[in-house]
Amino acid sequence: MSRKNLWLGFASLIAVNVALNNLATAFVPQTITAITVQPIVISFLASFAGGFIARERFIFIALGVWAVLWAAIGYMLYLIAAPTGHATVSSIAQHNWVAFLFSGLATVAGAYIGQAQAIRRTRNTAAT
Repeated sequence: MSRKNLWLGFASLIAVNVALNNLATAFVPQTITAITVQPIVISFLASFAGGFIARERFIFIALGVWAVLWAAIGYMLYLIAAPTGHATVSSIAQHNWVAFLFSGLATVAGAYIGQAQAIRRTRNTAAT
């Protein structure tokens, strides 16, 4: 396993995440359901792409990116809520726990499935 594949997987995870977020912002109406489901789907697809390119040992990298992104989101939500007096971590977590939890699960699943597909594709190519 080369570090090059890990770096390429990391870069593809970031690129796919940014691209899908921009597409979703431009084309998906911002309803409560969309705001909740969007990070779950994007996390899965981005970590799938990264896992597929990295091929192995990518789940912890994907979880690290997921944690950093959610920390940034939580901080921004805190800054938005601070002037209203409702800026508590528990309040922010209460309103975002579904997207937080399921996007984490989607990140792990996407990275795992992406790695598995890449390994399976490599084995099938080598067998022929």
